[in-house]
Amino acid sequence: MALLRPSDSTNYSTWSGRTNMATITIFDSRGHQLADPHGERDEDIRRMNQYGVVCELYHGQVPRLTTYFRARESDSGRLEQYYARYQPDRSDRSPADFPSGHTRDSVPTSNSADDLFLDRFPSGFAAQIVRHAESEHGLSVADSTTNENFLGTLLEIGGSPNQGSSADERQRARELLADGERLHFATESYETALGLISSLLTAQADLTAAITEDTSTLDGGMSAYDCVVEPGGEEGLESLGDTKGKMIPPEPTRNEGTGLGNDILSSAQGETSDGHADIARIAPYLAGALVVGVAIGILIGMALASGLDSGNLIALPDMPHILDISQLPSFISENGTEASGTPAPTSHPNTTAGTTTNKSTL
Repeated sequence: MALLRPSDSTNYSTWSGRTNMATITIFDSRGHQLADPHGERDEDIRRMNQYGVVCELYHGQVPRLTTYFRARESDSGRLEQYYARYQPDRSDRSPADFPSGHTRDSVPTSNSADDLFLDRFPSGFAAQIVRHAESEHGLSVADSTTNENFLGTLLEIGGSPNQGSSADERQRARELLADGERLHFATESYETALGLISSLLTAQADLTAAITEDTSTLDGGMSAYDCVVEPGGEEGLESLGDTKGKMIPPEPTRNEGTGLGNDILSSAQGETSDGHADIARIAPYLAGALVVGVAIGILIGMALASGLDSGNLIALPDMPHILDISQLPSFISENGTEASGTPAPTSHPNTTAGTTTNKSTL
């Protein structure tokens, strides 16, 4: 492999803020290294060429980005297809340079979509590729930013491309990748495709993603990729194929059981560190349920008592909404007598207040 000359690495800092060397390898379209044209063919490059992959990104111990570009061997020559593989060198870094919890041999992963794969690369790495191709191999790199020269896209957008998706969409996709799912998306442009992948790859170690011109299949050689993104979609993120169903968030789970009491506990329950219900939060709900229950019991009791006394079981008046506790006092005051069905005074034997004494005749 060809190594970037020390002079070419000047003023380029890594994610830790240090200047370092990088390994850059240039391949022809058949997968041969330009530095060793008679050596073995690189299978990853052959796959990229066969399936129209213009950029391949790998999130491993040593991150890797391989980009398609076009160049001439001379100013008067025809444009040919080439691939450049860029690998930042981490071998000279001390433990103090690494994020908390990581070592030189670990792969930084994160629960946040704000931690980007491209942050593992030095600023201006695309310019390093161009200088290496021109100075080491005599190529004249095309400056087009079309799909024929993805390296031109890298040069134009820098290290913080537009991600072309919502935070919720990216977080859901990261969860799926961490669970081992394979995903397929379409975005508006090559820039948003790169920005999306940069946000997703840090969800899990050893993920590989591809940006393609147009993907007709995810089988065969394309099965090597965990995430495939292509341009040409609508504005925003478009899920393709089986990914449509996968991107739908699962329905929130509910506590087992039914009824008012369970709903109250479900809505009010807070979890303490040992997993028990937070009584302080539940208490107001339980108190309200108790008041409702007592009031309903009083009304039913009054109605039953009056109905039995009068010989007729009367219907209860309309009840207030069970959860509007504030209405209960006034409701009881206004409807209590009517609901109780208090009977009018009745005549009894042997009374004298203007009534006739009833006696049995023998």
